[in-house]
Amino acid sequence: MITLRHDLGIVCRRSRTVVLVHGGWALAGAGVGLVAGGLLRTAVLRLSVPAGALQRAACPGCGETFAPWATAGTAREKAGSARRAGERWVGARRLARLAGGRCARCRRRLGPPPAALELATGALLALVAGVVGGRVELVAFGWLAVVGVALAAVDLAVRRLPDRLVLPGYPVVLGALALAAALGGEPARLLRAVAAGLALAGCYLVLLMLRPGQLGAGDLKLSGLLGLALGWLGWPAVLRGTFLAFLLFSLCGLALLATHRVRLRTELPFGPFMLAGALLPLLLRGVT
Repeated sequence: MITLRHDLGIVCRRSRTVVLVHGGWALAGAGVGLVAGGLLRTAVLRLSVPAGALQRAACPGCGETFAPWATAGTAREKAGSARRAGERWVGARRLARLAGGRCARCRRRLGPPPAALELATGALLALVAGVVGGRVELVAFGWLAVVGVALAAVDLAVRRLPDRLVLPGYPVVLGALALAAALGGEPARLLRAVAAGLALAGCYLVLLMLRPGQLGAGDLKLSGLLGLALGWLGWPAVLRGTFLAFLLFSLCGLALLATHRVRLRTELPFGPFMLAGALLPLLLRGVT
């Protein structure tokens, strides 16, 4: 009886340690996510333009610039460190006001609702960090969580997934998984991830060719990145993540049709559902 209690005590202490470690990572992820969401708000505003259009650099109502360094001219056109320091301070105040979802000058509504982007990024990164913990893979999946929120916001606004947000994910995710494979002695797992990325991108390419207009080039580029991450979790995760993306998309479309929010031929963004389908297997099963 004493031995049994002693063993149970060790198990409980170990369990508490695991919870505390993952809880600490979740809190850290929430803090980092809140900051990252605020920094990405400007990127979302600048990139929320139709495909082929120039990035938005100013408020469409009054012309107030978004970039923290942009005032009446460029830094090269101005002389003196004091003036440049003043410009940075003005830019910082502009970004602080922009976090409220409105233009700093005319108070026009801009981008996602106030604090929505920050809270979504903080909550999602907290969940991912709490599940993954202090593993190297946190860099890969954390990147997908943070940038995924920005991608979803842009896709919902203008139905496109900008290369500036999608393509940098390939070296980040692949590099983090390669480091995890090297440290864990799992080269086969990395090869499986690469194969899954190529396979999923190939499937989306076939769909894009069969049904042009239903999927976009951004969806194709994102599919390879998500396949890379899901392949690290295993082939069942690739199948589940892909199935969940189409399932969530279909359910949402049916709900919008039933409530007369859209028509039968209305085009809906697919990127948010791809991202949700890819992250759900991780959150439900974890990294093993």
